[in-house]
Amino acid sequence: MKTILIRGVPSGLARAAFWMAPGVPPGEPSGVADGGLTAQRSLPGFAAVGALLVLVVASDLLIWQVSAPGLSIAVMILAIAGTALALRPGAIQDKRAMLWAGFGLVLSLLPIVELVQALSLAFALLGLCHALVWIALGADGTASRALRGIARLPRAGLAQVSNDGRSALDAGATIRLGCSGLRRFLRDWVLSLGLGLVFVTLLAAANPVLDSWLKVFVDWQLAESITAERGTFWGAVALVLWPTLRLAAVGERMNRPTRAVLARPLGVGLFNPNSVTRALVTFNGLFVLQSGLDATYLWGGLSLPEGMTHAAYAHRGAYPLLITALLAGLFALLAQPHMVGRRHLRWLLLFWIGQNVLLVASSALRLDLYVEAYGLTRLRFAAFLWMGLVTAGLGLMLVQLQLGKSTGWLIARALLMGTATLYVVCFVNVAGVVAANNLARPDIPLDAYYLCELGEGAVPAIRAHDAAGSTPLCFATLEINEPQDWREWGYRNARLRRSLPVTVPTDPSGEAQ
Repeated sequence: MKTILIRGVPSGLARAAFWMAPGVPPGEPSGVADGGLTAQRSLPGFAAVGALLVLVVASDLLIWQVSAPGLSIAVMILAIAGTALALRPGAIQDKRAMLWAGFGLVLSLLPIVELVQALSLAFALLGLCHALVWIALGADGTASRALRGIARLPRAGLAQVSNDGRSALDAGATIRLGCSGLRRFLRDWVLSLGLGLVFVTLLAAANPVLDSWLKVFVDWQLAESITAERGTFWGAVALVLWPTLRLAAVGERMNRPTRAVLARPLGVGLFNPNSVTRALVTFNGLFVLQSGLDATYLWGGLSLPEGMTHAAYAHRGAYPLLITALLAGLFALLAQPHMVGRRHLRWLLLFWIGQNVLLVASSALRLDLYVEAYGLTRLRFAAFLWMGLVTAGLGLMLVQLQLGKSTGWLIARALLMGTATLYVVCFVNVAGVVAANNLARPDIPLDAYYLCELGEGAVPAIRAHDAAGSTPLCFATLEINEPQDWREWGYRNARLRRSLPVTVPTDPSGEAQ
């Protein structure tokens, strides 16, 4: 009888019996000719699983058990990045990638150290994604690939979780074939871990200092403290962190080429040369009318109709005009591809952008008049920032048109400018600025309830106001939170607490009360 030898292994068995593949490090591409499917569907080794357990425990200690997480969030993010790097030791060899990863991560964590808020958390997560992408790319990393990778990382991570979950289910049917690996792991580690735990218990009983250290980690009263909410937190953390431990496979998805955005006109639908021409003529006419009214009543100081004040006129127009300018800028961006070879469209667009700059300036003046009459708020502070950004973006568009740069050039610089502005705002005590501005102006109606609800950032200004001999602004004495331990520490909170002694009220003899 002739023997027929069929080479290869069925793909289903290859995915399930992943431990039978020789010479493939856990989590690394296997080079199988199925386009990397086996690499993405194979399960990693015990190192990744153990690292995940350590990170989940760390998240419980640093975040869940802390009433107001502060510095602990920065420590947790550093732990995630460090663990991901430890599982990708080859990435350390590329110093350029590590420099970019480390620089971006440290820069993004500074707002968290200053104050934990939604904006600082967003920067911290962005910095973590930046570091993970550079760790995944390694020597293949470039600035464009890194940006593309940051945008693709959430989707690639979700796909990796799904693939590894299916691999785990496939392996469940044949897991008994891999018991030898589990037995080998238990044989190598049970003695050291089990006997080591006994030694630690005995030493802790004999050493009160060691016992106090261990209580931070083991005195959890698990039977009472493990709740459905806590278990859900652990599961969510595990799902989110798992892709960070599988960067070898996730990196393959982030390297796929992308298509150009806004590289050509939208087509012959609503946006075409004729529609853009008519729209620019119409919009320019409307904006000329609006600018003329503002020049008459707002800039020229002409008396308004009976029953209308300048403050009311300013308030009604500030925010709608800002939204109008944003929509106008978007229209100008979409209309640019239709300008090629049409000089009249170019001049209409330049005139349109110039009118938008004037519109934003009018909005800023309206808002300034309203603040002068009624005081500053967080929303009005943010509106001033957005008006400045919109004006700078429109100016950048003028530069782009004059230099003949692409739309991508404009979008990249506008995003960079906006990100830099938001980054700086993370270090500004907006509540303190609002409180100090309003309390220093006796000519405006004082909204005591609003000021007392601004948070601890406004406490020094309110304390200084009360210490000056004025009637106490708030019904209750405002306090600044005192951190219970290092995990709740924040730099702004420390500065605010240090500023309080100089605002303690004094009696007429000059002694502190």
